[in-house]
Amino acid sequence: MKYMFVIFLLYITLQYIFGSTDFKGYFKCTQSDQSTSPEEDGYTNDLDTATELVTSTPSCPTNMVYSLCACQHTCDEPETCIWTCCREMNACICPHSLFLNSNECVTKRECGCFLSSQDIIIPVNKTHATPTCDSVCHCKNGKLLSCDVIYCDAYSQCVQRSAFVDNNGKEIFEGKCVRIQDCQSILDAELWFGEDSYKVYPYGLPDVALEVYCKITSPNGTVSTMIQRKLAASPTFHLGWLLFKDGFGSPTDEFWIGNDNLHYLTAQSHYRLRINMETDVGKLYYATYDNFVVDDELNGYEVTLGNFNGTVDCNAMDTHNHQKFSTLDRDNDNHVHQNCAMKNRAGWWYDACDKANLNGEVIEWSCFPKDESIALSEMFIDRDSPSI
Repeated sequence: MKYMFVIFLLYITLQYIFGSTDFKGYFKCTQSDQSTSPEEDGYTNDLDTATELVTSTPSCPTNMVYSLCACQHTCDEPETCIWTCCREMNACICPHSLFLNSNECVTKRECGCFLSSQDIIIPVNKTHATPTCDSVCHCKNGKLLSCDVIYCDAYSQCVQRSAFVDNNGKEIFEGKCVRIQDCQSILDAELWFGEDSYKVYPYGLPDVALEVYCKITSPNGTVSTMIQRKLAASPTFHLGWLLFKDGFGSPTDEFWIGNDNLHYLTAQSHYRLRINMETDVGKLYYATYDNFVVDDELNGYEVTLGNFNGTVDCNAMDTHNHQKFSTLDRDNDNHVHQNCAMKNRAGWWYDACDKANLNGEVIEWSCFPKDESIALSEMFIDRDSPSI
């Protein structure tokens, strides 16, 4: 009777410590125990004392070993190490070289989405692009589907992005076709090799490459597409409609990207306009406008400007918003008696006439400091209005 009482006390003690009557070989823990440290879970030396009371060694499933608990790699998620037992306790686990698949341990070759040609396991419902980015293999519901050829059109680049590295140091890649539509996509397609000219293919543009100049325009590394560059006291921009339509000049000197090109570029996504202005003493100012759009030729290349921001004191482009483009031979401004493009010797989006004219012989911004003059203006567009 005395022994029965001692056994009963032992039973009550173990139930109090572990909150469970399951003492078959090793102790189970809750889901929260698996994602926190032993100290946070309240595991102390008392566990060691209690564990000593368990004398039987469990019979583990196939290929498992009874050892100190360690995180497991699975066939479904080979890149993730998951906890299936209480830390700092013995449990049935897979050896390091094997993967947990349901309730058994298997070699990676036995996983359903093992790709022998690359010696990797593709995670469930993920894809893997070959090193040459010419085909992609799919893992669907734990089974490897056939690999498909990646067809990127002439205007796109197949990009092989590293998704993760598995527990054997093998990289898993994702492949996708990236349309080379502007300078941002040059960066996205991992074709960026510095500020320079690149070929892009804006949506809707006839089947020819557009050469653009890509430049980093802000401290956070924004890569922008140059659309204009103008030096003061130069008459270069006193030109006709067709030249402004097609574009002219060099981005390293004076430059206009062309109104047709500007329309196709801004029609394909949400763009921000950035205007950089440098004074004759090297001081820098900028202005930005989100939701920048240039309409087509049928609508006179009308410009739309969104919210203003910048280091200049005023929004000098406010009266130019929703204005059509004017040149020396095409008067689309709101002035009753004269052609503003002739008066200012430059094509621009005039009202009647201007508070800002970045194409004029005298580069204008109405609220610019009186003791400073603008020696250089540059205009850029970039996608998605990144922060400055």
